[in-house]
Amino acid sequence: YRITGHSGMPSMGNAHDVLDTFKMSKDNVYLLPIDFVMPGEWRINLSFLRDTSTVFTGWFNQKI
Repeated sequence: YRITGHSGMPSMGNAHDVLDTFKMSKDNVYLLPIDFVMPGEWRINLSFLRDTSTVFTGWFNQKI
């Protein structure tokens, strides 16, 4: 799979939005570094792709 993550603060418009692709660690764990630059509620959108087809999209909120 290729997994992309889009993080940002919905309350701040697109001021802190970042789109990145997950990296694979040496232990075969998917990693997505996110810099939480300020406290508040952050939304992380995930997209799982196989070849060129989207298999799953979803999101979750994280309060920092």
